[in-house]
Amino acid sequence: DSVWISVYLMYDMSEGDVDLSGYYSEVVKDGEVVAYEFDSLRAAVYSEDGVIEPGSYEFTFYDPDGVVINEAVIIVEE
Repeated sequence: DSVWISVYLMYDMSEGDVDLSGYYSEVVKDGEVVAYEFDSLRAAVYSEDGVIEPGSYEFTFYDPDGVVINEAVIIVEE
C-alpha cells in the first residue's frame, strides 16, 4: 500500500480559480530534495512500500519570483 505525507497551503477562492502559475514547492530531507511540485501550493512525499523513511522533512513554498512564502517541518519517527 502506498502512503504519503503532505502539506497544502490554503488560499482564497471566493473570486474563482486562483492562478498558481510559477508557484512551486520542494521537500528536503537530510539536505537532499526528495520531492518537488510546480504550479501548486502543495507538497508531498510518497512511498510505494507503505513506509515513509524516518527523519525531518522540510516543506518550503515559493512564489513565482523564488521568494519563500511559507515553510513547515514534519518529523517522521520510527
